[in-house]
Amino acid sequence: MLSVFLIGSVPGMAVQAVNARRLATEPVGTRGVTVRALRRRGLMVGVGVALVFAALAPAVAGLLPSVTVGGVAWTGVSLAANTVFASYLGIAQGASRFVTMTVLFLAAHSMRLGIGVVAAAVEVAPTSVMAAQTGAWALAAVVGRVLLRDEARVGGVGSSSSLSSSSSLSSGSGLSSRLSSGSRLSSGSEGGYLTEVLRAAGGLGGILLLTVLDTLLASRYLSGSDLGRYNTGGLIARAAFFAPSFVAMLAYPRLARPEERRRALMVSLVLTGGIGVVGIGFATVGGNPLIKAAFGAEYAAAGGFDLGSYGWVFASVGALLALVNLALLDGVARRSHAVSVVVLGGIVVETGVVVGFAHGSPGAIVTAAAVSAFVTAVGAVGVCVGVRGVGEGGDAGEGGEGGDAGESGSESESGSEGVGDDGFRIAGAPGAARL
Repeated sequence: MLSVFLIGSVPGMAVQAVNARRLATEPVGTRGVTVRALRRRGLMVGVGVALVFAALAPAVAGLLPSVTVGGVAWTGVSLAANTVFASYLGIAQGASRFVTMTVLFLAAHSMRLGIGVVAAAVEVAPTSVMAAQTGAWALAAVVGRVLLRDEARVGGVGSSSSLSSSSSLSSGSGLSSRLSSGSRLSSGSEGGYLTEVLRAAGGLGGILLLTVLDTLLASRYLSGSDLGRYNTGGLIARAAFFAPSFVAMLAYPRLARPEERRRALMVSLVLTGGIGVVGIGFATVGGNPLIKAAFGAEYAAAGGFDLGSYGWVFASVGALLALVNLALLDGVARRSHAVSVVVLGGIVVETGVVVGFAHGSPGAIVTAAAVSAFVTAVGAVGVCVGVRGVGEGGDAGEGGEGGDAGESGSESESGSEGVGDDGFRIAGAPGAARL
């Protein structure tokens, strides 16, 4: 059931990313209108997810004998509440209210932890647990509504002073363009928002699959203690992947602003890479003593797969995929799908290599995963570094900010042939090939 929930949480992740991007690029004068539109559309996506799960519940229960129709249906309801909660996370992130984000995370997961403890103590059915989780996500969403209610006022927090300051710093035409882009979001089609969410979901779902792909493939070729140790190594990889995730979270609003993106991207790449190097070094030096302390003596005992010797390889997989995740979020911030294509390519390469020949031992599988992650990271980071914002260091490209995808008509407004809807183009490329 938790695996089904994990897959179904991808639309919520996409809603968070899209909301954060739209609010980060929204002028302060129309922020309140934007927030109200984003709240409504987040709820709309959540209801849609619940309806899809309700329709697919019989089929999913038939494919997975361990789950019931009621359990899948309740999972859909829980995901609806989770998506609404993610919508508020995106609003907090786009407004750079990171303390509020932290409070929301703690509120949601502390309630979920409490529910889990109670469920384990009384041994309730998984369906009942999922129903209780729905309440936890819904309460967390209510907390988000309360904490972010001031963002829904006209102009958002400090609207009058912020708008006055913005007016003094902007030319009349620039401010007018920003205000009109904000009004486009509130009055534009719901289809534009849904299209952007679906496109973001494709990339975010891809990186989520990439983080567990080697363990899924290993379960086909390994068994017994080797598989158990490999799955434990997968925990090391995921720890290395999630450890620097706060960097991307903090940088994301700046990545959405062309005038700030270049510096934010470079600093984030250095920090994410640096944290990854530290994690790899820690796993290398720690070896079997670290495995024994973290997971138990049986995972470091002699015989079978030597997890201690390969711990640094697992850490490398996670660290490299953390760079891919940062590059992917940079692409989402620019409404570019190039990195998503790279991620898809990484999935195909890793699957082909492992299934084709690199599955004779646990070491061969994780080495193939590390090489595939390296190739994917080089491609993803290369795409992002090769993109230059039109307005960096000066007049930022306005096209597409705050508006629905495909509605802004920024190319005709900018007067610069080849400039994409997101205001970015490939550095040095004649004609500025659109991403």
